[in-house]
Amino acid sequence: MKAPDFWQSNNWISTFLKPLSCLYQSLSEKNKLKKLKVQKKLSVPVIVVGNINVGGTGKTPVTIALISELQQQGLNVGLISRGYGRKDESIIVSDEKVSPELLGDEPYLIYQKTNVPVAVANQRYDAGLALLAKYPDLDVIVSDDGLQHYALHRDFEIAVFGKQGVGNGNVMPAGPLRESVDRLNSVDAIVTIDDTFHFLLPYSQKCYKIAQRLGVPYQLNNFKQIQQWENFSLVSAIAGIAHPSNFFNALSSKNIEVSAYPFDDHHTYSAEDFANMAEPILMTEKDAVKCTQILHDHDAWVVPLETTLPSGFIEMIIQHINFKKDIEKIDPKNFIGDSECLN
Repeated sequence: MKAPDFWQSNNWISTFLKPLSCLYQSLSEKNKLKKLKVQKKLSVPVIVVGNINVGGTGKTPVTIALISELQQQGLNVGLISRGYGRKDESIIVSDEKVSPELLGDEPYLIYQKTNVPVAVANQRYDAGLALLAKYPDLDVIVSDDGLQHYALHRDFEIAVFGKQGVGNGNVMPAGPLRESVDRLNSVDAIVTIDDTFHFLLPYSQKCYKIAQRLGVPYQLNNFKQIQQWENFSLVSAIAGIAHPSNFFNALSSKNIEVSAYPFDDHHTYSAEDFANMAEPILMTEKDAVKCTQILHDHDAWVVPLETTLPSGFIEMIIQHINFKKDIEKIDPKNFIGDSECLN
């Protein structure tokens, strides 16, 4: 789905839809309380990387960077996801036969980039159980999205914000938010490419600014073959993401003339989509995982989005998780209560 333009400002459409937003928010809160009462906990810590927006915040590159740095710390990491857009609704655990159709485009991209074991299921707790059954030595599980999936206990929550911020600040359908900005009170960390957003001021102590840049393009079906930016002048560019203009504008900043072809988020590509498209074709990594067969013999290039997490961020997460684990080990019977101290 492409984000409606009116989500970025307060206007007569958003004002007209606000009563529906209030209804949506009320129902969501009731569902949240219901899920929290039956929340299930996996046997290893869970880190959730999500957002309060309806897509388009750049959480997938953040998830890839997070997993990579956890792996560099020597941790065995697994990933769970709902696998949005996949064709099979069963529980799938990654192996050499998985595909974007089985895992969903974003979990498959993360799997490709990090070689991390992945499990997808409609319920993330079920995905976690399946993942641990096959990979019992995991130290930590990262949940791709799932900030609103309250049926699963989480040990650390990361909310991600992209260039669009919170738009007009309204909850769906009047705005782009799944939950109100107040939800940020309970997350453990906020990562953003722009820490000057006014709505982040009350949460500045847990805000972390990330750095993102376009990497060197590589050939669609041969990642070892790269092409320097100065070798591109006129290109066609595709983007099946929530905010395609972000990608097109970034390409234009490289002094490239871009013919832009925006598609809906999670678009399933076909040969017809490229029938009248001039080459070379540039695309995001999220699009690339679905185009390898369609554009096998074409002049197609993939543009990675390189994300750098702030210094000390991973160490902070690990310390937080270890502290929670130590607290859970404490047996209250070993301590004398306040009432006994007074006697």
